[in-house]
Amino acid sequence: ILLLPVYAGLVGLYGIGIGWVVSSLHVYVRDTAQVVSVLLTLWFWMTPIFIHELMYPERLRFLIRWNPMAYAVRGYREAILSHHWPAVDTLVMLAVWGLVTFVAGGLIFRYLKRGFADVL
Repeated sequence: ILLLPVYAGLVGLYGIGIGWVVSSLHVYVRDTAQVVSVLLTLWFWMTPIFIHELMYPERLRFLIRWNPMAYAVRGYREAILSHHWPAVDTLVMLAVWGLVTFVAGGLIFRYLKRGFADVL
């Protein structure tokens, strides 16, 4: 239970980074909202929330390894439902994805915001 705020913070960093990228792209490309809606639906079904990772076909498991939310779900699942500490690699991968996305999203937003006033 003690790691739940850590996981929530890392997911928050990841969400802020994605939000910065999508919001800055939406200023320039108005159809971004429709594309994001479709991508979020696909992303939801590729995240092992209701189905355990081992139940996915072997040939599709690479999608789970490249899905940052799979690490968050695995971490939450291990922290809440098991009696042992979650694996360190899960926390490290989630931290890497969260921090990289946060920094990249901030840099992209900062670069693109120069033209916001011209476009709006």
